[in-house]
Amino acid sequence: MTDDPPDATARADAALARAVYYLDRGFAPGGKVRAFTNARTVVADLAPGELEQRVAAGTLVDLDGIGPSTGSVIEAAVRDEPSPYLDRLAAGTVQDPGAGSALRDLVKG
Repeated sequence: MTDDPPDATARADAALARAVYYLDRGFAPGGKVRAFTNARTVVADLAPGELEQRVAAGTLVDLDGIGPSTGSVIEAAVRDEPSPYLDRLAAGTVQDPGAGSALRDLVKG
């Protein structure tokens, strides 16, 4: 992935933040948004190197607060790979501006 932070923990945090943005944009239930927000805290609280070790060992979801969805996003970020979950969220949460699209296009230039 280009333009992502070089550090695995920073990439994971950025990916989780992106998921929160997409979930908010798609009006997802609050519990789902909280799960990704909480996962950011779990990742930030890990000892240096532990995130990479857990991804390599497949034990990331053994952590309280990391489930299959959050884990898949984190694993892809740590491996510096695209996340199918984020791709689905990005594509599925686009809001149609409707009649305002012509005005938006004029403003954006």
